[in-house]
Amino acid sequence: MILKRLYRQLLAPKASDEDTRRRELILNILLLGIVCLTIVLFASTLIGSILLGSAYHGTAPINQLIIVAIFAGMLLLSRRGLHRLVAYFFVGIFFLLATWPTVQWGILLPQGILTYALVIVMSGVLLSSRTAFYMTLLLIATLLVIAHLADVGTIQYNIEWMQKTGGYQDVVAYAFTFGMIALVAWLSNREIERSLHRA
Repeated sequence: MILKRLYRQLLAPKASDEDTRRRELILNILLLGIVCLTIVLFASTLIGSILLGSAYHGTAPINQLIIVAIFAGMLLLSRRGLHRLVAYFFVGIFFLLATWPTVQWGILLPQGILTYALVIVMSGVLLSSRTAFYMTLLLIATLLVIAHLADVGTIQYNIEWMQKTGGYQDVVAYAFTFGMIALVAWLSNREIERSLHRA
């Protein structure tokens, strides 16, 4: 009973078209998951800053709270019928999350390229296959621009990471991105299979 009510309030798609309903549901699930994850990160950041006091050197809790508010606001807008606009914004956030480290540490950064792959998959699942194609062209152009700016000396990569063998933090970052790709693909396939079963 409570779970059904939560589903209706937080996740249930409101669109009438079957394909749009599928995309809306997947977006809502991803947004709710990220809201929950960022709440946990905020709580751990807040506890760490309180316990360590002046010795704490991590992210400020207010920054984590802003991230929670952004994704919660996106979920609210999606629930108000603006799911397509929110999907573009959601994909755009991940595009920026991939581009910033690529500019900082170079186009060979594995996590940047992996996040770009996630952006392509999310574009196809949340928006359309045509949008995924255009996003692929945009990502290629972005990488070309970054490579050109580095080549002419406008930007300089911090390549210290290339001398390291990697560690647990790298594995966690890869695991998160792999998990997101798998989750998006699984949700999409599951909803398509449900639609076929209903048909």
